[in-house]
Amino acid sequence: LNVSYNHIKDSEAYLLFWSIINNATLQELNISNNKITSLGARIIAEAIGRNTTLHKLDISFNNLCEDGAIAIGEYLRVNNTLQELDISSNKICNKGVESLAEALYVGTALKVLDISCNRITHEGLISFLDHIQVNTTLKTLIAKGNVITKTEMLLIDRYIKRVRIPPMSLHTSWTEVVLFYKQIAFKVNYVCFNMMLNCEMSIDNPEFAFCWFKYMQDLYYGCVLIGKCLKDSDTLQEFSLSDVIIEIPPEGIKEIINGLKVNTTLRKFDISNHTLSADGVTALSECLIHNNTLQELHVANARIFEHDFKLVVNTLRLNSTLRKLDISANCCRYGNKTVSVSVSSYLKNNASLQELNLRNVFVDVFQMDTVMKALCVNATLQKLVISHNHICDATAEAISNCLQCNNTLKVLDVSHNSISNVGALKITDALRINTALQKLNISFNFLRDNSITRFSSCLKVNHTLRKLNLSSNEISSVGATQIAVEIIQSNTVLKHLDISRHKLSYEAVNTISNCLQNNTAIEKLSISECRIDVDGTKSIEKALNVNFTLQKLDVSVNKISDDGAAAISDYLKMNVTLQELNMSNTKVAILGAVKLADALKINKTLRKLNISYNLLTDDGVEAIANSLRNNNTLEKLDLSFTHTTINSAAKFADVIQANSGIRTLKLVQMIFIKDALTYNLTILDAMCKNNVIMKLNLPETLSHEGRLQIFGKVRNINKERSKQGIHTFHTNVVVRWRKSYMYMY
Repeated sequence: LNVSYNHIKDSEAYLLFWSIINNATLQELNISNNKITSLGARIIAEAIGRNTTLHKLDISFNNLCEDGAIAIGEYLRVNNTLQELDISSNKICNKGVESLAEALYVGTALKVLDISCNRITHEGLISFLDHIQVNTTLKTLIAKGNVITKTEMLLIDRYIKRVRIPPMSLHTSWTEVVLFYKQIAFKVNYVCFNMMLNCEMSIDNPEFAFCWFKYMQDLYYGCVLIGKCLKDSDTLQEFSLSDVIIEIPPEGIKEIINGLKVNTTLRKFDISNHTLSADGVTALSECLIHNNTLQELHVANARIFEHDFKLVVNTLRLNSTLRKLDISANCCRYGNKTVSVSVSSYLKNNASLQELNLRNVFVDVFQMDTVMKALCVNATLQKLVISHNHICDATAEAISNCLQCNNTLKVLDVSHNSISNVGALKITDALRINTALQKLNISFNFLRDNSITRFSSCLKVNHTLRKLNLSSNEISSVGATQIAVEIIQSNTVLKHLDISRHKLSYEAVNTISNCLQNNTAIEKLSISECRIDVDGTKSIEKALNVNFTLQKLDVSVNKISDDGAAAISDYLKMNVTLQELNMSNTKVAILGAVKLADALKINKTLRKLNISYNLLTDDGVEAIANSLRNNNTLEKLDLSFTHTTINSAAKFADVIQANSGIRTLKLVQMIFIKDALTYNLTILDAMCKNNVIMKLNLPETLSHEGRLQIFGKVRNINKERSKQGIHTFHTNVVVRWRKSYMYMY
């Protein structure tokens, strides 16, 4: 009888009580993944004591505490038939395990016992082993995922060697407990730990790691174990909790930071998007003083307030190894000068920091002015992000002064602020003098055509700026024409240009196209969301035919349609330079997909193609799939949200087996796929014969059991890959498209 995943509570346990007692044939009972507490466990335990047929009981992933385990132990003493018991992933402590051990001491028929992922320490496990020395029936004991460190495991091993314990399989190896931390980027449902190692290691029991984190009731104990892993690890180089969508308790974050204090290998530490309490900030400050290896620290959106913020920044003065610091999206009240003064003092005296992210930190003019003045004397910082800071024209003058004095800053991001023409003119005047800045992002501001004229004349003098982002301002077709004539046609230094999200007329697009014909410098051009229609697309296609430098083109969110796609397809057939093309959400349908497919059969240079959010349907997608039989150069293909159904799965399965070029394939669907599990398994079956794909995004409208099947399939594929010495691949099964999180494996 399997009644798992049914939200069974203690009040419903009486129904199971009578089922167990009255049924004379029941041999296996699975009540895992429910909401049974110790009270319900006592009811079920009493039924077990009266039952004479049950051989296997699974009560894992519930809310059993030590009282529940004690009750089960009491009734096990009078049961002579139960052979397998699984009480893993509960909240059982040492006392509960001792009760089970006493039952085994008296004598039961139990052969397999699983007490994994509970709160058992090494003292509790040793006490358990001490009790079962006289037991002759238990053959397998599984105790993975408990609060046991590497050193404590050595004590257990010594105990086992010293004391005569009956022959049995004891699964408590430290390697089995910690292996899942030690891999390139192992992702589990609800939790994504991106822990990068300098060596690859495969996971021994992925289902265990998956289930443990998905259903662990108290994350604090997981954080304790992670902290101990950080202390003991001698290979871990990168650790990130930023993608964990569930809120990790502040006391848990503190335990993890404590593990970092004695770690000597970690280079990157990311705890963004989780609350740092005052104690956590203090622990982090102490860690930064003692740690001599950390090079990247990310504490963005950690709810750090003024006093704690100041403590972290002041502590950084004593650290000489940090190269990258992200303290964005933390709180600094209007008019508070202490934080900006601390940051300013840190920047003046620091000789190691190269990248600093202050996004959404400061909210008034004085704070930003103080920081920018400090940069005038800083000689190491190369990248500064000050977006989302309400920067206005008054602050732009301080930025201008900084650019005139600073000779090391290479990347500056002032996007999402309130800079208008006046502020932009001050920044452009500074660019005439500055000889270091290589990338400027001034998007999402209020620049108009007048400032574009000054930008154009400035770039005639500036010979260092390589990347310029002017998207989402208030530039009209007149300003766009000025950009085309003065920047695209004349400038020979600029490599990347983004003028997306502007309302451009056909004449402006045509001028851009004509100037692009003579340009020999720009390698990446983004004209996304510029209201470009079929005629504009054809004009761009003519320019691309004679341009041999452009490598990346973004024309997404325009009205290209099938005719425009046909024009781009004609260009792709002759193209020898373009490597990335983004045609997402461009009104392309079946006919356009067929034209693109014909081009892909001939094209040998394109590496990335994005045609997501189009109405391709099965026919269009199958045409693209068939084209990949003759194309082994395309590495990344995005067909997400193209209204594909189960009918296209077989086509892609055949293509995946034969294609040796695709490394990243996205097949996420916006529409509901009734047979999503069959779709995914069909694709994954084909992966068994493909050793190239590194990342696969699949549609997800699955039950938990379906996700487990997907996870098991991925595990088997990666096991085979590891035997052959091939890199493992990762599958992201995305659900709830409009939400800000994903279920990941």
